[in-house]
Amino acid sequence: MNKPPVAALPPRTPQALMLFILPLPLLAVVLAAVVSGDLLRLAASGGCLGLFVAAAVLMRKGMIEELAFAQRRHVVKAPTPLKLLSSVLVGGATALSALTLSDNTLIEAVAYGLGALAGSMLLYGLDPRPSRSAQLDAAGAQVLALAEQKILAIEQANSEIQCAELTQRLDRITDKARGVLDVLEKQPAQLGSARRFLSNYLEGAERVARGFARTHPQSGDQALEEKFRSVLETIEGAFDQQRERLLEDEVMDLDVQIEVLKTQIEREGV
Repeated sequence: MNKPPVAALPPRTPQALMLFILPLPLLAVVLAAVVSGDLLRLAASGGCLGLFVAAAVLMRKGMIEELAFAQRRHVVKAPTPLKLLSSVLVGGATALSALTLSDNTLIEAVAYGLGALAGSMLLYGLDPRPSRSAQLDAAGAQVLALAEQKILAIEQANSEIQCAELTQRLDRITDKARGVLDVLEKQPAQLGSARRFLSNYLEGAERVARGFARTHPQSGDQALEEKFRSVLETIEGAFDQQRERLLEDEVMDLDVQIEVLKTQIEREGV
């Protein structure tokens, strides 16, 4: 199962830094106002520079959120529209600069501001919005979004584990978990029977992955590694069974399997 694609634009590209660079000429205006003692021009140029910097910071945060958003398929809540807010600030700062620092009329300054707003939106685009399968209701979308969040947490913990065999096993678990989410997206009637399974097994995998990533580099305990491997084998097998049974439209005896997993985690001490 392929992971969702990651957006190709990192937050340190020239495009991401452009809004930090473009208002630099205003810094010269600020310094000139300081030297000349022109307080009104200092206030105007400093205010415009501050707006541009705030817009650049917001745009960078918005692009980072967009990268994180691109890694997810199941999102219920849209991120804060930081890119739109940034573009509005760019337009406002441009209009204010044109009005107070140049010989422009109000109409001309507004036109410059609208042009800057439109240019920023065309260059950086709009903030991402969540989409949902037509077959899912809000409750079902929430279940899948929470499950995917746990998968991402497992992958984050997995990135800190040094043992190649165990990281590959965790990769298989997250791939199979995504496969279960894909089936549930197409067969939302099965969400009721699978919800507790997803919650408990993904939580169990996240718990042991975080614990192992935190303690194993210091301890190098082979016995702990073997216990961790045993739990992961149980979880991986459970996801294989769950997907097969979902495809067969059968309901698993979840209570028994979940209690087995909990008992094993407690017994192994991972």
